[in-house]
Amino acid sequence: MRSILGSQLPVFSPRQKSLIKGSLDFIGINHYVTLYAKDCSLSACSLGADRPIRGFVETTATREDIPIGDPTGMPNFFVVPRGMEKIVDYIKIRYHNMPMYITENGYSSPLKPDVTMNDLLQDFKRIDYHKAYLAALLRAIRKA
Repeated sequence: MRSILGSQLPVFSPRQKSLIKGSLDFIGINHYVTLYAKDCSLSACSLGADRPIRGFVETTATREDIPIGDPTGMPNFFVVPRGMEKIVDYIKIRYHNMPMYITENGYSSPLKPDVTMNDLLQDFKRIDYHKAYLAALLRAIRKA
């Protein structure tokens, strides 16, 4: 990372490093969106995506014009339960099974004209969303 960002990264003294090493109690995950990502340091990307401030990554919600999941009420937010499973799997391996909590996650319903109170109360898409995400989380938890 230092080879890419150079002096933009802070420098820590050996004492500061020893103070923060192993000081993490848990990891909190705010998970709302899963997107496809392309490494712009190794591949040609659109203008602006190949900059350090963007992490040399280009993200998109479609591949070959097919959305990554079902749409929600937020642009570029899709229902992708496997994204929750993958991020938990990654963090579990990367941080040696450190305790983690899903601190934020949620669903925004697509806007519908003429929505009734009954429609709002019978929010089956939100129920399906939470069932799918909790099932994905359970799969990640059960993996050794």
